[in-house]
Amino acid sequence: MVRRILRAGEIVRMAVHSPGDVVLCFAIMRFIIGLPAALERCDVRAFVRELERAPRPRARDAMTSYRRVVRIRDACLALPGLWQRNTCYVRAFTLYRFLDPADHCAALHVGVESRRDADRLRGHAWITLDGELLEGPDAVRDGALTEWVLDGAI
Repeated sequence: MVRRILRAGEIVRMAVHSPGDVVLCFAIMRFIIGLPAALERCDVRAFVRELERAPRPRARDAMTSYRRVVRIRDACLALPGLWQRNTCYVRAFTLYRFLDPADHCAALHVGVESRRDADRLRGHAWITLDGELLEGPDAVRDGALTEWVLDGAI
Protein backbone atom coordinates (compact mmCIF):
# COMPACT_ATOMS: atom_id res chain seq x y z
CA MET A 1 0.00 0.00 0.00
CA VAL A 2 2.82 2.40 0.86
CA ARG A 3 4.48 1.64 -2.45
CA ARG A 4 1.21 2.42 -4.28
CA ILE A 5 0.89 5.77 -2.45
CA LEU A 6 4.50 6.71 -3.25
CA ARG A 7 4.00 5.73 -6.90
CA ALA A 8 0.79 7.79 -7.11
CA GLY A 9 2.59 10.79 -5.62
CA GLU A 10 5.34 10.42 -8.20
CA ILE A 11 2.78 10.23 -11.04
CA VAL A 12 1.13 13.45 -9.85
CA ARG A 13 4.52 15.17 -9.43
CA MET A 14 5.44 14.25 -13.01
CA ALA A 15 2.06 15.45 -14.33
CA VAL A 16 2.30 18.90 -12.76
CA HIS A 17 4.43 21.21 -14.90
CA SER A 18 3.40 24.65 -13.63
CA PRO A 19 1.61 26.40 -10.76
CA GLY A 20 -1.49 26.50 -12.98
CA ASP A 21 -1.34 22.71 -13.22
CA VAL A 22 -1.49 22.48 -9.41
CA VAL A 23 -4.70 24.54 -9.42
CA LEU A 24 -6.12 22.43 -12.25
CA CYS A 25 -5.13 19.23 -10.44
CA PHE A 26 -7.10 20.24 -7.33
CA ALA A 27 -10.08 21.32 -9.48
CA ILE A 28 -10.07 17.99 -11.29
CA MET A 29 -9.80 16.04 -8.03
CA ARG A 30 -12.71 18.00 -6.56
CA PHE A 31 -14.75 17.38 -9.72
CA ILE A 32 -14.05 13.62 -9.69
CA ILE A 33 -14.93 13.34 -6.00
CA GLY A 34 -18.17 15.30 -6.44
CA LEU A 35 -19.25 13.72 -9.73
CA PRO A 36 -21.50 10.96 -8.33
CA ALA A 37 -23.41 13.38 -6.09
CA ALA A 38 -23.69 15.94 -8.90
CA LEU A 39 -25.21 13.33 -11.23
CA GLU A 40 -27.69 12.30 -8.53
CA ARG A 41 -28.84 15.93 -8.07
CA CYS A 42 -30.13 16.33 -11.62
CA ASP A 43 -30.63 14.41 -14.82
CA VAL A 44 -27.71 13.88 -17.17
CA ARG A 45 -28.89 16.45 -19.74
CA ALA A 46 -29.12 19.19 -17.09
CA PHE A 47 -25.70 18.20 -15.77
CA VAL A 48 -24.17 18.39 -19.25
CA ARG A 49 -25.66 21.88 -19.69
CA GLU A 50 -23.99 22.89 -16.40
CA LEU A 51 -20.68 21.57 -17.70
CA GLU A 52 -21.05 23.52 -20.94
CA ARG A 53 -21.39 26.79 -19.01
CA ALA A 54 -18.51 26.11 -16.61
CA PRO A 55 -15.33 28.16 -17.05
CA ARG A 56 -12.42 26.27 -18.57
CA PRO A 57 -8.67 26.73 -18.29
CA ARG A 58 -7.63 28.53 -21.47
CA ALA A 59 -5.18 26.87 -23.83
CA ARG A 60 -3.30 27.78 -27.00
CA ASP A 61 -5.36 25.24 -28.95
CA ALA A 62 -7.73 22.33 -28.39
CA MET A 63 -5.06 19.62 -28.62
CA THR A 64 -2.82 21.38 -26.09
CA SER A 65 -5.81 21.59 -23.76
CA TYR A 66 -6.65 17.93 -24.38
CA ARG A 67 -3.12 16.74 -23.56
CA ARG A 68 -2.95 18.87 -20.40
CA VAL A 69 -6.33 17.79 -19.04
CA VAL A 70 -5.69 14.11 -19.78
CA ARG A 71 -2.20 14.24 -18.23
CA ILE A 72 -3.51 15.75 -15.00
CA ARG A 73 -6.78 13.79 -14.91
CA ASP A 74 -4.98 10.47 -15.33
CA ALA A 75 -2.55 11.39 -12.56
CA CYS A 76 -5.47 12.23 -10.28
CA LEU A 77 -7.14 8.91 -11.09
CA ALA A 78 -3.94 7.12 -10.03
CA LEU A 79 -4.31 8.45 -6.47
CA PRO A 80 -5.49 6.14 -3.68
CA GLY A 81 -9.18 6.75 -3.15
CA LEU A 82 -9.68 7.90 -6.74
CA TRP A 83 -8.27 5.02 -8.79
CA GLN A 84 -11.48 3.00 -8.34
CA ARG A 85 -13.35 5.82 -10.11
CA ASN A 86 -11.27 5.38 -13.28
CA THR A 87 -14.12 4.59 -15.67
CA CYS A 88 -14.90 5.86 -19.14
CA TYR A 89 -17.73 7.93 -17.65
CA VAL A 90 -15.49 9.73 -15.18
CA ARG A 91 -12.77 10.23 -17.80
CA ALA A 92 -15.25 11.55 -20.38
CA PHE A 93 -17.15 13.88 -18.02
CA THR A 94 -13.87 15.24 -16.63
CA LEU A 95 -12.38 15.85 -20.05
CA TYR A 96 -15.61 17.47 -21.24
CA ARG A 97 -15.73 19.72 -18.18
CA PHE A 98 -12.13 20.99 -18.40
CA LEU A 99 -11.33 20.85 -22.15
CA ASP A 100 -10.96 24.20 -23.89
CA PRO A 101 -12.14 23.36 -27.42
CA ALA A 102 -11.13 26.82 -28.69
CA ASP A 103 -12.93 27.27 -32.01
CA HIS A 104 -13.80 23.57 -32.32
CA CYS A 105 -16.90 21.65 -31.27
CA ALA A 106 -16.35 19.17 -28.44
CA ALA A 107 -19.16 16.72 -27.76
CA LEU A 108 -19.89 14.26 -24.97
CA HIS A 109 -21.42 10.96 -26.06
CA VAL A 110 -23.02 8.18 -24.03
CA GLY A 111 -24.04 4.82 -25.41
CA VAL A 112 -24.46 1.13 -24.76
CA GLU A 113 -22.84 -1.87 -26.36
CA SER A 114 -25.10 -3.44 -28.92
CA ARG A 115 -23.87 -7.02 -28.42
CA ARG A 116 -26.70 -9.54 -28.27
CA ASP A 117 -24.56 -12.20 -26.57
CA ALA A 118 -23.65 -9.94 -23.63
CA ASP A 119 -24.67 -11.12 -20.18
CA ARG A 120 -25.40 -7.55 -19.12
CA LEU A 121 -25.80 -4.07 -20.53
CA ARG A 122 -22.48 -2.19 -20.77
CA GLY A 123 -22.49 1.57 -21.06
CA HIS A 124 -19.71 3.82 -22.29
CA ALA A 125 -18.94 7.52 -22.59
CA TRP A 126 -16.58 9.26 -24.99
CA ILE A 127 -15.57 12.65 -26.35
CA THR A 128 -15.34 13.87 -29.93
CA LEU A 129 -13.81 17.04 -31.32
CA ASP A 130 -15.43 18.22 -34.54
CA GLY A 131 -16.99 14.78 -34.89
CA GLU A 132 -13.67 12.91 -34.63
CA LEU A 133 -13.10 10.56 -31.70
CA LEU A 134 -10.82 12.32 -29.24
CA GLU A 135 -10.97 9.78 -26.46
CA GLY A 136 -13.12 6.74 -25.90
CA PRO A 137 -13.27 2.97 -25.49
CA ASP A 138 -12.44 0.54 -28.29
CA ALA A 139 -16.15 -0.25 -28.70
CA VAL A 140 -16.58 3.24 -30.22
CA ARG A 141 -13.96 2.57 -32.89
CA ASP A 142 -15.43 -0.88 -33.52
CA GLY A 143 -18.92 0.56 -34.10
CA ALA A 144 -20.32 -1.72 -31.39
CA LEU A 145 -22.31 1.01 -29.60
CA THR A 146 -25.78 2.46 -29.78
CA GLU A 147 -25.54 6.13 -28.83
CA TRP A 148 -28.01 7.91 -26.58
CA VAL A 149 -28.20 11.56 -27.63
CA LEU A 150 -27.51 14.00 -24.79
CA ASP A 151 -27.37 17.25 -26.78
CA GLY A 152 -23.98 18.08 -25.27
CA ALA A 153 -21.59 20.05 -27.46
CA ILE A 154 -19.32 22.95 -26.55
